[in-house]
Amino acid sequence: MPNRRVAPSRNGSETNELVLMQSPAPGGTPFTNVSESRLSTPMPFENRTVQFIGAADNKSAKYVKVSHNEDVSRVYEFIKKEWELQPPRLIVSVTGGAKNFKMKQRLTNVFKKSLINIAEGTGAWIITGGTNAGVMKHVGKAVQEHAAAKSNKKKTNKVVTLGIVTWGILQNKSSITEKGKHDINLENGSRLSVLDKNHTHFVLVDDETVEEYGKEIKFRAQLEKHIAASQQDGMNVLICCVLVQGGPGSLRTVYEALSEGTPVVVVGGSGQWANILATLCTNPDLSVTTTVIQDLLRENSMEWKDEELSEWTNIVSECLRLKNLITIFQLDTPDSVQELDIAILESLLQADSLQNQNTDDNYEHQLKLALAWNRSDMADSHILTDDCKISQESLTEIFVTAVKQDKPEFVRVLIDHGVNLQNNFKWGHLLDLYRSVSGTFYGKNMLRKYCPKNDLKQFEIKNLTMLMKKLLGSSYKAQRSDLKQHAEEYITTTKEVLTQCMKEDEKKTNDLLIRKLEKWGDLTCLQLAVDSTSSDVVAHPALQNLLNRIWKGGMKLIGWKGMLHLLSAFFFICPIFNIEFSRTNPDGSGHRRDQYNSIESGSNQASTQQEHQEPGFFKKFLIFHQAPITKYVVNIMFHLLFLTLFTYILLFNLFPYTGTVTTLVAPSVAEWCLLVWVFILSFDEVNEMLRRKDKTLLQQVGFWFSNHWNKMDLLGLLLFYLGFGLRFNADINGARVVLCLSFIVYCIRLLHVFTLSQTIGPKVVMVGNMLLDLWFFIFIVAIFVLAYGVTSQGLLYPNETRAWTAITGIFYKPYWQIYGELFLDEINYDPTSSAFECTNDQNLIDSGSQRCPQQQDVVPIISAFYMLLANILLLNLLIAMFSYTFTKLEENTDSIWKYQRYELIQEYYGRPALPAPLSIFWYICSIWSDPQRDNAFYRSFDENETNNLRQFEHWTTDSYLAEKRAEESRNVPTRIQGISDRLDNVVSSVASFSEHLTRQKKINKRVKQLEAHLSRTNESLEWIMQALQDNNTTPTNLHLDVHAKSRSSPYPDTEGKINRFSVPDHMVSWTVPMATYKPVFYTAPSVKGRPAWADPSIEGTRVEKRLRFNEYDDNYKVDRSSYIRTYSVIGGMPRNPKGRTGLRGRGLLGRYGPNHAADPIVTRWEKADDGTDLTIDGKKVLEFIAIKREDTGEWAIPGGMVDPGEKVTATLLREFQEEVVCGNPNMNEEDQNELKRKIANFFKTSGSEIFRGYCDDHRNTDNSWIETVAINFHDDSGEVIGNLSVSPGYEAKGAKWKRIEASFKLFASHQNYIKTVAEKRNAYF
Repeated sequence: MPNRRVAPSRNGSETNELVLMQSPAPGGTPFTNVSESRLSTPMPFENRTVQFIGAADNKSAKYVKVSHNEDVSRVYEFIKKEWELQPPRLIVSVTGGAKNFKMKQRLTNVFKKSLINIAEGTGAWIITGGTNAGVMKHVGKAVQEHAAAKSNKKKTNKVVTLGIVTWGILQNKSSITEKGKHDINLENGSRLSVLDKNHTHFVLVDDETVEEYGKEIKFRAQLEKHIAASQQDGMNVLICCVLVQGGPGSLRTVYEALSEGTPVVVVGGSGQWANILATLCTNPDLSVTTTVIQDLLRENSMEWKDEELSEWTNIVSECLRLKNLITIFQLDTPDSVQELDIAILESLLQADSLQNQNTDDNYEHQLKLALAWNRSDMADSHILTDDCKISQESLTEIFVTAVKQDKPEFVRVLIDHGVNLQNNFKWGHLLDLYRSVSGTFYGKNMLRKYCPKNDLKQFEIKNLTMLMKKLLGSSYKAQRSDLKQHAEEYITTTKEVLTQCMKEDEKKTNDLLIRKLEKWGDLTCLQLAVDSTSSDVVAHPALQNLLNRIWKGGMKLIGWKGMLHLLSAFFFICPIFNIEFSRTNPDGSGHRRDQYNSIESGSNQASTQQEHQEPGFFKKFLIFHQAPITKYVVNIMFHLLFLTLFTYILLFNLFPYTGTVTTLVAPSVAEWCLLVWVFILSFDEVNEMLRRKDKTLLQQVGFWFSNHWNKMDLLGLLLFYLGFGLRFNADINGARVVLCLSFIVYCIRLLHVFTLSQTIGPKVVMVGNMLLDLWFFIFIVAIFVLAYGVTSQGLLYPNETRAWTAITGIFYKPYWQIYGELFLDEINYDPTSSAFECTNDQNLIDSGSQRCPQQQDVVPIISAFYMLLANILLLNLLIAMFSYTFTKLEENTDSIWKYQRYELIQEYYGRPALPAPLSIFWYICSIWSDPQRDNAFYRSFDENETNNLRQFEHWTTDSYLAEKRAEESRNVPTRIQGISDRLDNVVSSVASFSEHLTRQKKINKRVKQLEAHLSRTNESLEWIMQALQDNNTTPTNLHLDVHAKSRSSPYPDTEGKINRFSVPDHMVSWTVPMATYKPVFYTAPSVKGRPAWADPSIEGTRVEKRLRFNEYDDNYKVDRSSYIRTYSVIGGMPRNPKGRTGLRGRGLLGRYGPNHAADPIVTRWEKADDGTDLTIDGKKVLEFIAIKREDTGEWAIPGGMVDPGEKVTATLLREFQEEVVCGNPNMNEEDQNELKRKIANFFKTSGSEIFRGYCDDHRNTDNSWIETVAINFHDDSGEVIGNLSVSPGYEAKGAKWKRIEASFKLFASHQNYIKTVAEKRNAYF
C-alpha cells in the first residue's frame, strides 16, 4: 500500500498504526547501517537487539536502523534472512489516533482475540507505528497477553509485530545504539516518544530530523507495497487497512488506501473518524455536506478549523465513492460482524471479487486464499455458496492440497460441498499423498517399514493395510465404550429420521429401505440394519410396515377367514374369490415404477392403468402360494406330517437289517420316503445358504452358520444320515438311538415357527439365553461335585481297584444327590443292617458285586454341607440367573420379537413355493429359469427414480434437522447461553453509555453557552418579525411543524365564551420569547368537581399528595411521563412540549401534563359487488370502523383515555367495546358477551403500532395535552371481525365502516393515523 498517514507530534494528533503479519520467533545479533546514498557500495545491515529498561519482565526486541531512502527490497531480504521470519501471507495495516486513549472493553477483547487469531491463522504480520502510544500501545498489550497465555505451550508460532518508527522522535537514542538499552519511562513534558516493549521487531527510519513525526510514512508505504508485490506459496501477499479511532491523518491514509484498491476495515464505535465513516457508510440517505460533517465532528467531540472542513468533506466524499472496498465492523450493534478477523477476511474477499468479477477463476482464487489462511469457516459461509461455480478438477486439486497441508476442517468442508472422491480422487492421488509424506508426519518411519526396501517411493495400497492393522491392533477395545455410545446415538438419529420420512411419504420410505446402495456394496439400509443386529431399528414402524406387506404378499387376510384360506393351501387350492389382492407389486413392497414420474403420454397412462388392474386368476393363484405367510403355514403342516412319519417309523416300522435278499425286511418303504424327504430338506438348507448373492461363498457359509436354527438343522441332518447308515448293521439299537436323537432335534426345531408369535417368540429367545446361563452354571456345579465326589469316594471306598467304578462313584452319586437321591444307606453304612446289600469278598467284587463301604462318621457331615451348597445356594443362584435373563429380555420383548420376525419373513420369502419334499420340482424348474436380481428386500432403481429418492431423502433430512434445531433452541442450556450472550451485549452497552455520560459532562458547559446564544437570537428574531408585521411584509409561506387544532378557538363546550390567545406559527415554540403572551386560564367545571378521572387542582392550593411529573405517579397510579420527551415544569405547572396553545389550565382534560389515550384502528378490505377486493388506481381499498363523537359531531377513531393503573392494551379493547359494540339494540346480553369474547381474542392475536406521541387536539392547553397510542387491528380475511355489523355504543353518536381516503376528514390528528395505515398496507388513499 503506497501511502501512510502523518502524525505531527507525540502528544498531538496521530501516526500510522498497525499492520498484521506472522512468523516464527526470531533471533539475532546487533547491527549498524550506513546510508546507502552516501556510498557507492551498499553497506550490509547488522542485526541488533535492544533491551527495554523499566520493563518488569526484561523484554528485548530485534531492530535495524535504516535511512529513509534505503532500498526496501534490501530491508525485506534482511528481515527474512537475519530475523528468520517467514514471508507473510497477509498484511493488515491499522491506522488510527496516536494519542493515548482508553479503549472500550469490547474493542480490547476484539484485539485480544480476533486480531491475534488472524495473525496466527493466516500467517500474517502485525506492523504498527511502534511507539508506546495510541492504538499501537493497545496492539502491543494484546500481543503481550497472547504471548503470556501461550508461554506454557511448546510449539506455538510467535505473533510478529513490526514497528516502523521515525528515529528522530525517540528519546534516549544514543543509549539504543551505544548500549542496546531503551528506557520506556517517558520524560515529563517531552514531545519525544518511546518504543513499545511488546513489539517483537523494529525498523528505525532516520532522515536526520528531530521531533518531526511522520517521516517514516513514505518508507513504510514502500516497504508494504514491496511485500505485497511478492508471492508466498504461489499467491500474492494481500494487504488490508484497518481504521481504529483516528484523526485527519488517518482519514487521508484511508483515502489513499482506497485509491490504490486496498480494502479498508473501519472499526465503528472506536471513536473519531472511524465513527464518522461508519455512520456515513451505514446511512446511505445521509448526504455528505459540510454541515453534516460538522455535526458528526461535534457528536464525536472533535475539534476543527473552518478551512479544514471543505477538505475533509471532499476526502470523505471520495472515500464513499469507493465504499464497496469498505467493510464496517460495528462494535456496539448485535447484528454486526461478530469478530474483527472475519471482517478483515471478508473485506479481502470482497476486494478480490471486485478485481476478478469478470474472470472464471474468481471463486477458485478466493478458495485458495481461504485455504492459505486456513479459514474453512470463511470458505463454507462466503465462498462455497449456491452461486459458486468451481469445476470438480479444481475442487479435487484444492482438496489434495488441503490433505497435504494437514487441514482436516478444510477437507471436511470440501467433501460437504461436493468433492466427488469416487470419480475424481483416483488411486494415483492416494499413492502420491503417501509417497510424498512430509518429514513432520509422525507415522513416516512406521510407514517406511512396510514399504519395499524402506523406500516410500515404492509404497502401495497393500502396505497401508499392513500399517493400519499394526496401528489399530486392539486399540479399538479401549474405545469400545465411546464407539458404543456413538452407535447408540446413530441408532437414535436413524429412528428419528425414519419417523420423519414416514410422516412425509410411506411408500418412498419403503423404497429408501430396499434401495441398493452402490457405495455400500449394493447393500440396502434394511440389510445394514439387520447385519448390525440393531433390533431397535428393525423394530421401527417403517421397517415393520414394509415387512407386513412382504409377509402377506399383497393380500388382505383378516381374522379366522384368513386363517381358513391359509389352511386350504395345504391341499393346494386357493379360495381367491374371497381374498382381496393389492394392485401394487405382488411382493407387497408397494413399489410402483410410475410413482416418481409424471404421467404425460398416453402410453404411460396405459401402462399405469394396466399396473392398477385387478390381477387375473392365474396371477392370484401364484401370488397366494408365493406369499411368505402361505409358505409358512404350508411348511408347518408338512413339518408336522414329517414328524408323524418319523414317529411312525421309530415306534412301529424300524426292523433289523438281515443282509440277505430273501429275508430283507428293512429298510421299509416308509424309511425310504423319510430318507428322500430329509435329502430334499438338505437342498432347502443349501438354497438358504446361497441366497445372499451380495456375499462370497465363504461369507455365505459364515452368514448361514451365524443362525443357531441353521446349526440345529445341520445337526438333525447329520444325525439322521448317521442313524440311517447305522441301521444297516445287524445290531439296530445304535441306529435307533441316533435316529431318536435326530427326532429330538427336529421336534425342537419346531420351536422356530413360534417366533412369529409376539407372545411365545420372545420366550423362545429366553430359553436360548437361559441355556447359555445353564452352560456356565454347569462349570460351577462341576467344581462342587468333583470336590465332594472325590472326598466321599476316597473315604468310603479307599484303594478302589476298579477305575471305572471309582470314576462313576465320583460323579454319579453327587450329581443325583442334587435332585434328592441321597444314598443315605450307603453313606451311613451299618454292617448289621441289611438295608444296603454289598460284599467284601474280593472274588464277588471282581465279578461285579457291590463293594461294602467303610464306616466314616465324617462323610455324612460332608454330605450335609454339600447338600446345603448344592440344593440351596447353587440352585437358587441358577434361579436368580434365569430371573435376571428373563427380566432383561422382558424389557426388550417387542424389539426382540420384531427382529426375529424379520429373520423368519426373510427365510420364508426365499423358500420355494412348494414345501419339502415337493420342493424338488421347484429346484428342477429353477435350473431353466433366470436368477432373480431384485426382490422385496432389495431393488435397483433407474437414474430418474434414484434422483427423486435422493431429493426426498435430502428434503426430509433438512426438515428433521430444522426440527432438531428448533427443539434445541427451546432447551434450557441453549436459552441460558442466549441470555448470557445478551448480557454480554448489555455490559458492552453499559460501558458505552458510561463513556457517553463522561462526554456529556464536557458538553454541558457548551450547551449552556449555546442556550444563552439561542435566547439572544430568539429575541432578535422576535424583533425582526415584529418589524416585518409593522411593515405588512410578514412571510406567507412559513411552514413550521407546530400544532394547529390545539390553538383553535373557541374552546369546545364553552358556547363560544372561551377564546384562546392568538399565537402565530413562528411564536409557538417556548424557545421564542413572546413578551405579550397572556393566555386565558380555564378549567372546565366538570373537571373542577374532581371526578375519578381528574387530578386535584394545584393552582394556588396545597394538595395532600404531590403530583410527580415526568415519571409514573404512584400517588395517583397515573403515568405522567411523555411519549415525546421530558417536558418542563415551570412554577409547579407542566408545560406543553409542543409549544404555546393560547390557553392555560386544564380545560376539559382531567390530568396535568400528558393525558394518555388509546385509539384502536380496526380495518378490513372493502369488497366490490362481486365479492372481490375493491381496487382504485391499482390498489386495494381499506375500510375502518369510525364513530361520530357526541361532543363535536366529528367522525373519529373509537378510543379514549387510559384509566389509572390500566394498561394501554386494556384501554384499546374497552373503548372499542364501549363505543362500537355495547349499543347494538338487536343483540341480547348473551350475544354481546360472545361478540366481546371474539373481539378480545382478535385484539390479542393481531395489532401493529401506527403512532405513539402527541395528539393535536382541540382540548389541549399549555398545562394539559393529549398523547395517544394508535394500534391497527386488521382483519385480512374479513372472517374474524370484518363481518361485524357495528352500531354506536353509549359513548358515541354513530358508528359505521368508512372508507379510508384523503377526502374523509376526521377529529384531531386521526386523519394522519389512517393515512399511515394506508401507507403501511399499500392501500389506496
